Order: sequence, then structure tokens, then C-alpha cells
Amino acid sequence: MEILFYEKSTTPSDPLSDCVIIFLGLDIPDAFIIDDAYVDWTNSHVPPPTTVIIGEILAMKKFITETLNKKGRISGLDRLYGQRETRTVVLGGFDFKGNIEDISETIPKYLKLNELFFNSIKSHIDTQIYNSDVIIPAPLGTYFEKLSDRFSSHFIRAEALLTSTTSIELLALRLLKPLNEWIKGAGIRNDESINIYIDTMSVWPVAEKLRQFHLIGNPNSPSFTIDSFKSYDGLEKWNPQKRPSFVIISASTSGGLAEKIRKKIGESNAEIWTILGLESTNEHNSEDCEEPNFISLLSRKLDGRPALNGLRDYFEPNIKDISPGTETISIVGERFLSQTAKPKRVRLVHKTLDETTKEILAKIAKKHIVKISRVRFDAQSRWSISFDLQKIIGMASTAELGEVDSLVKGWIKDYSPEKPVVVIYPSADGAAATEVAKNAAFFAQRILDTIKESNPNAKAFKLSSDELTKTSIPFAYDLNDCNAIIAAPIIGNGFILKQISATLRQKQPKGKRLFLAISLLPESKNQLNQLRSDITSCIATEKLYDFKYQFSLAIGKLDATMDWKKEINLLSELEQSMSDANIDCQEVTSRTELLINNKPLEDKWVFLPSPLGLPLPLSSGFFLWPDNSSIEGDNFGGAVLLSVATLLQEARTTKSSADATSLVAGLFQHALICPETFTRYNDPVIQAAILRAAYPAELNYSVSSEMSHDMERLLIKWIRYYEHVAGAAIGEFILALGTGKLTLRKEGLANVFNSSKECTGWLKCLIEIVSKRVLY
Repeated sequence: MEILFYEKSTTPSDPLSDCVIIFLGLDIPDAFIIDDAYVDWTNSHVPPPTTVIIGEILAMKKFITETLNKKGRISGLDRLYGQRETRTVVLGGFDFKGNIEDISETIPKYLKLNELFFNSIKSHIDTQIYNSDVIIPAPLGTYFEKLSDRFSSHFIRAEALLTSTTSIELLALRLLKPLNEWIKGAGIRNDESINIYIDTMSVWPVAEKLRQFHLIGNPNSPSFTIDSFKSYDGLEKWNPQKRPSFVIISASTSGGLAEKIRKKIGESNAEIWTILGLESTNEHNSEDCEEPNFISLLSRKLDGRPALNGLRDYFEPNIKDISPGTETISIVGERFLSQTAKPKRVRLVHKTLDETTKEILAKIAKKHIVKISRVRFDAQSRWSISFDLQKIIGMASTAELGEVDSLVKGWIKDYSPEKPVVVIYPSADGAAATEVAKNAAFFAQRILDTIKESNPNAKAFKLSSDELTKTSIPFAYDLNDCNAIIAAPIIGNGFILKQISATLRQKQPKGKRLFLAISLLPESKNQLNQLRSDITSCIATEKLYDFKYQFSLAIGKLDATMDWKKEINLLSELEQSMSDANIDCQEVTSRTELLINNKPLEDKWVFLPSPLGLPLPLSSGFFLWPDNSSIEGDNFGGAVLLSVATLLQEARTTKSSADATSLVAGLFQHALICPETFTRYNDPVIQAAILRAAYPAELNYSVSSEMSHDMERLLIKWIRYYEHVAGAAIGEFILALGTGKLTLRKEGLANVFNSSKECTGWLKCLIEIVSKRVLY
């Protein structure tokens, strides 16, 4: 099942000008499945006045016969019909000719469902392109070397549209009507055979589904043979059979491939369709060429992912010459890529973060509230960054100097008091869930106290998310008559809020909902926007649902990139090695024990100590904290890690006018944090934070001999100064090599370890362990 939205604002009186299309393909229509899918779709979309359901015509006619009730409605679509906005439901069916018929006869005959279907597919493809890899940009300064001996700034992958059986059927049905019109116009007999030629096997599913569609209810259909001519690579050796041919080209930027095919097959014997084409500037097609047939024409002006977040927003498809030395990516065979682009060196600059974010980070640093490696509920994985729950709840519940109201009171003082209020907090099962659930309940109680303080007669009570799902527990008030506050001190991906929201759809379908969180640590800003959309979307015209929080800091895939299991395994081996060598370093031992015993790390324990056993220091003037002259010392590890993680994530997602400061890279290019970054920000604690917060791919210097050599020289230098402040973070660098976070070329690694023969103490033990792991 595929759901498509179509809007044509120029003709508002047309019932099909604003509609949603539920395309079933060859699926057997099921009213309850359709109803569920529609309701899920409305959770993130505004329901239009018209819904069009399209399926195979015989199946749809049977569906109507079996489910049409006395009111003229389909039984089982209760929630669809129940939407306030729903005015018209159209039931359509397609046949083997590709015609889509209004079986329900609910719209005027002059309105054609085929035209609606064709336009909605174009709109659907445009949406897919914005968020997917249909159009891939080459890295800046790099070009794709096309099979046509030209160069291009982007690469089209029509196969990226084929995400499901129904998505394949969408494209096949779009081609079915042109196929039948061509067969009829060319006078092709039923006993003839037809070739379906494709340029790449990646679109074979579309051709096969097209063949199947033409056979449905059509016993006299001609036979079809499907074959690939392998794009430009295969044209020279391709000998098409001398019989009618329907050709499907996956993508073309100029129509040049279609011209060559016509010369091979013959003008009168072929019909050629291209799934994705590029809007023309008349730079290639001559006046006497036949106009190509496209399912969708793409704009040369790009946005979203194809534009490399604004860094490459114009599609240049036919560049004849490029400057000598320019990197190229060759395309070989059936659209495979033969090489990657030259790695990009990226500098980290404080201007990547806005001033508001810097102020939030500085405030967090002064409060010393960051905790690292808090164990999750399953006691197996960990949250890489979290906060001291009691401290942040206390801060949110207490008015700051100069303020009248606390943060919590400011959030809820205007919240509707005319109904009972239920405060719901997250609870979870698992060995490590007790502390988090306890603090979430404490936060909920603070909210209840604040409600009672503002209105002593208020009817309010609290529930855990676990209690909410249990039908056997009697609540103080009927949830149908309540407004709800859903409160959590810290939110990551927000899945728990989505779970509670889904439960409330059944138990509290009406009434207001206020979602509250003190701190948000999403993977990205897009993830936060999606969370906000998921939990605040409401079909009512008035704003019933709201989401408030104190601050949000996107930290990337930090939980995945910080491999605590590998680190604990390596540190356990280090402890044993130190014991065997009678080497004592209480700071290393204590930190290891904290990790093994599932205790979160704070301040000076966040990173490995210096080789002398001292916490990694931070000097005044940290570039990510404004007014930071007073912030210095050896107990800011957590705050520095959070700040650097926020900076790196912003560099990965935000378009920058300076490509050298953006970690945004093409699909085939490595973006590497340049080694000079570790000398520019030479406080040991900042160096360690960059190592921890970066993705392994951003520190994989093995892809560049030049950068690997640069990093090698820096490591040798810091090993030489391991007893000084300049080399205090060398333990973190060696650990990163051991866990695979930091990668150099083999010859460089050998040089690094050979330079460490003078090291002593626990650092010597660590180097011996890591060298065996990475060299042998």
C-alpha cells in the first residue's frame, strides 16, 4: 500500500484538487487495513476533503459488493469517514489497458482519475527526491564521469524509488496506459511478440510488473520478452530483435540515450519512456528530434539532500571539459561506481554554533550536571551523555535569580484548569530502570505540587506509563474527562513520548496534552522536528497538543559511536597488565571500576588521566563557551564532551558557505577532521572530547596517505612529551587506536609504536596491548 498526497490550489472547486490517494496495487482490498493506514497517515498530515482508493478493478468491484452498507459507505472505514474534513470517498479500479475508472461514481465524469494519478506520481517523486538518494551530489570540486563521455555534478538513481512492491506497481501502472496506446496505434496483433528493453536490470521489477498488469483479465495479450541492453556500455554490442519494442530507460539527463536507441531499433518500431529526466535547456536536443517521454522531469535547481545541504544546489549534467587534476568518479557497468573522491579536510570553527547554543553549553558547564556512560534500562547498552537528574529537576523547579516563576511554573501556569489533570511520567522495566523512573516520578510530583500551589482546588493526579497501559487499575478520574501533562526530565529520540501518545489516542481521545521535558538530546534537529510533529499533530482546528522544553542539543549518533564494551574490555586487560608489572595508577583503576560497575562518569573521570595520573586540564578561553574566562580547571570533562558533540553534529548537518568547515560530504567522499584541529585546540581535554565525539569515519586517516602521515607525526610528538601537559591526552589517542575509533595506515602505526619505547607506567602497558591488537 502506498499513500500519495496531491494538491492543486488553482482549482479549489475541483473535488480532486486536494486529495489523498491510497494505492493498493494488486493487494486484496481490506477495509480495516486501509482504515488503519489512513489514520496513521493523518498523524503527520492534515486530512484533505477527498480520499481516492485505487486497486485492481475486479478486486475493487468485489470489495464494493461485499462491504457497501445501506448508507452507501464501505463498512470498516469508520475512522476515515469519521474525519471532520472528509467529504468525498472515491473508489477507483485500474484495468489491463491502464485506465482508472471511478467505480463508485462519486465524481463528475469529466474528471479523470488517470490524470490525477499521473500528477500525483510526479508529486510523490518530487517528495522522494528531497529526502532520499534518488539524486546523488558529487562532492564539491568533484564530478561524475558519465557513460556518455561527459561529466556531471550529480547522479540520478531511479532504482532508489523502488522501495516496496507497491512502489514498483505505481511506476508500472503509470507506464501501462502508454504501452496499450502504443500497441493499439502501431497495430500490433495479439499473436505478435513484443520486446521490453530496459537500460539496467535495477528497473527489471518495473518491466516485469508491467507485463503482469497487461495479462490481468486479458487472455489475448501479446507475449513479452524482457531484456537489458546495459545502458551506454552495452549499446555497441546490442543487436535488438526486429520486432516491436517498448523501451524503459531508468534515467536520462539529456535524452541522448533515447536518440541512440531509436537509431538502433528504428523510428517506427519502438516506444521509449524514461522514468526520470532532467528539465531541458535545449543544449542537447536538436529541433528535428522527437520529444522524449518522461514519467517525471526533475528541476535543475535542487534542495534538500540532493543539494548537499545547499553546497551543490544546481544540476550540471553535460560538462564537456573539466580542469586538469579535477577529481572524477567513474561510472562503469550498469551504474556502479568505480572509485571514491579525494578525502576532504575539515576544520572545526566555533562559528558553526549559534550564540544561544554556546550560552546554554556554558551554563551547563558551570552547573556540573553532565554525566557520561549512564547505563540504559537493559543494563547492557549505555547513554553516552546524560545529566544529573535530581539537579536538573531542582533547577527547573526553582526560580532563578531575578525571576518570579520557576521554569515548571512558567510552563503550566496558563494550562487549562477547567478539567482534571493527569500527569504521566515514563517508567520502564529492566535492571537499571529504577533510578530513572524514580526521578521521573519526582519530576511529575514537582509538577503536581506546582499545580496545587497555583490552584489548591485543582483536581490532579499522576500515573506512570506502565500504570497507564493497565486496564485493571482504577484511575482517580476518567481519562476521557482529563487534560494530560506528559513529563520526562531527559529525552533522547523521544520514543517513550510516542508510546505514551499512542496509548492516549485510545484512552484520552479528547482533551489537551502538554508534553514537557527539561533537556532534549536528539540525534539531529530533524529527529526533534519529527518527534514534535508525531506527538503534537492533531486533527482538531484548535491547538490541543503542545510540546515545551528548556533546551535541545543535537549530539549525533553518539550512543552508537562510543563503543563502551570495547573500551571496558581493553581497560580490563590494561588492569591485569598493570597488576602483572606492579604498576599502580589509582586514577586509571578507579575509572575502570566505575565503568565495570555500571556507574556514570562525571567531570574528571570522563576521560583517561594523563600518563602521570592527573585529570585532563582545561585552560580558560574555551572557544565554545562565551564569557568563559572564569571557566577552567580539571573537572569539566563532561561539559566539554557535550559541547564538542554538539559542534560536530552541527558541522555534519548545517550548510556552510565555507566547505572546509563542513562535515557534509557526498556519498562517495570521506570528510575527515583535519589533524591540525588537534594542534589548534591543544587543551588535552578538548583533544580527548573530539576523539570521543567524532564518528570513526571522520578519524579514518587510512584513506589519505597525507593525513595519515600528519596524524602519525602528531602522535609521535605527543608520545615524546607524555610527561608534559602537551602530551597529557596521549592515553586517549592510544585508546582510540585500540578501539578502532582512530585509524592510520599500517606503516604509520608501526612508526608510532616504535617511538614509544621510552614510555613508562600505565601508558607503556596500554601501548603494548594496543600495538598487538592493531599491528598483528
